[in-house]
Amino acid sequence: MLMGTNDLARRACVINKRACTPEEQTAELRAGEAEALNAMTGIVELARRRNPKVAIVLAQIPPNVWVPADEVRHFDDEGITALARKLGTPDSPVFTVDLREGFVVAPDAPDSDTTDGVHPNFSGAKKIAARFHDELTSRVLPSVVARRRAAGD
Repeated sequence: MLMGTNDLARRACVINKRACTPEEQTAELRAGEAEALNAMTGIVELARRRNPKVAIVLAQIPPNVWVPADEVRHFDDEGITALARKLGTPDSPVFTVDLREGFVVAPDAPDSDTTDGVHPNFSGAKKIAARFHDELTSRVLPSVVARRRAAGD
């Protein structure tokens, strides 16, 4: 599951192009963070109602020009990673996938992964898909297989 930058920052002055102090921007981003994490929790709960043993992958958001790097790190480390620890259970583990490493934001860079500093281009979409694939094959699938074997399935 990947929440978009707009989910995190939709109320923030940086997106709404209005003046604000750094403190106001931080407060607005933190409010968006709380909403995004609540939405992710709700999606996990819905998935578990359908399948109590579902494995979940939560993605950290890639860097972007809308949200300052320190706030992206805060959301990823204090939000996504903490939420995965909180929601993970032995029967329904929650994994995280890192989308920050190696993601090139500058849209004018020859190796850019975005069209506009926020939204992924083809290269960025391939990186995101590859990171999910790697997480699914290296950690999620082995976890599911081990749980099924332990249950005698």
